[in-house]
Amino acid sequence: MYSRFRINLKLAVGSLLLFAFCMGCAGVTVKDNLPSSSAKGYADFANNSYGYQIIYSVQEGEKAKEGLITDKGDVLRVARTPGNYVFVIEHHDDSGNANEKMVNVTIEQDMLTFVTIDNKIIKVKDYAAYRSTASLITYGILISQAETPAPLHLELVPNKTEVLQKLLKDTDWRARLYALGFLEKKGSASDPSVLQILNKLATDDPQRQVRKKAASVLKGVGIDAFKNILLLENYEANGGQWIKARGRLDFFYNDEYLFQSKEDECENVVIKSLPDLPRDFDMELLRTWKAGMAGKEFGIAIGSDQHNFDHFGISADGQAVVRAIRNDQNTPDLVAWTRSNAIKVSGTAPNNLKIEVRGDTWNYYVNDAYIGAVPNTMSINTYLIGLRICPRQAIAFEQFKISRCILPPVKMQ
Repeated sequence: MYSRFRINLKLAVGSLLLFAFCMGCAGVTVKDNLPSSSAKGYADFANNSYGYQIIYSVQEGEKAKEGLITDKGDVLRVARTPGNYVFVIEHHDDSGNANEKMVNVTIEQDMLTFVTIDNKIIKVKDYAAYRSTASLITYGILISQAETPAPLHLELVPNKTEVLQKLLKDTDWRARLYALGFLEKKGSASDPSVLQILNKLATDDPQRQVRKKAASVLKGVGIDAFKNILLLENYEANGGQWIKARGRLDFFYNDEYLFQSKEDECENVVIKSLPDLPRDFDMELLRTWKAGMAGKEFGIAIGSDQHNFDHFGISADGQAVVRAIRNDQNTPDLVAWTRSNAIKVSGTAPNNLKIEVRGDTWNYYVNDAYIGAVPNTMSINTYLIGLRICPRQAIAFEQFKISRCILPPVKMQ
């Protein structure tokens, strides 16, 4: 479950942005006033946001301070006997503003229940600045709570594989990281279902720490998670060598690529150097709409050059389209605007666009829901691939991936 607070952190684009975090100060504080012999579990709070948090428990309608988590990476672990408890997270941002959120936490014996405070881009807004227009980026707090309590002694759990699978699939990234830490310490991962999850985490997880740890665990058992990946851009920096265009807010921050079109026409940002692509391959793009005109498309451009390409896009109001641009002109849509319930329209949830290139047939999906198939009529010697955004929108791109098509084995009759 997610709740949001707005932080009064606003970034004026065009200035030099410098952020320093006291990562070396992070640590784990345990507050355990219970007798050592009593049954107990822990609510495990972690700060991965700007500012600091004060954690309170609610006892008989009154708040009691449990502790403070100040630096990014700090953890406060509060012991309780098994049961359901109410805590209050009071967030203080760097400007002195405070917000608080109440969370209900179920605590089980010898278990950790993770509650994680993160930050994400919440809002993008233009405003009049001296002789120009600037953009304000507002960050917000996201609070997630693990669905699966993590055993303090995972090695003693009889159904380890089942518990590991649940933790590795949990919506709270610290639950996933906890399971990966156990597998890394154990030094082996052999169950096929677990290995399948690890492969997905190593390439696709939104958290950098989880990706790296999953890849490390797989490497430890002789598996290369990236052997079928032709290009992987997680926007930790401009690793994909994206060619920039004029008139646009365009920067990499917090493992996101924020791309805002301020023009009256659609704009492309393309990859400067593509790997050699086989006849069949897959492309996937994960991104979140942040602001702007809800009825305009944004998504993937694929074609032969910047004058001739197809654009697979969705809109913030829940529709998908495949457009054809030939000699810089719009031609009839290849797939007309189609409303899809698979498209997430909240403005905080990412959508995954996928194109399956199968020779001269291109198949289109949004969040695994089929949108349509189109024959390619362009003569392509070298692909042009990139991102496309239509007027006056701000999009946070989170991952772009190109991978080989791996066909399932043919079953002999």
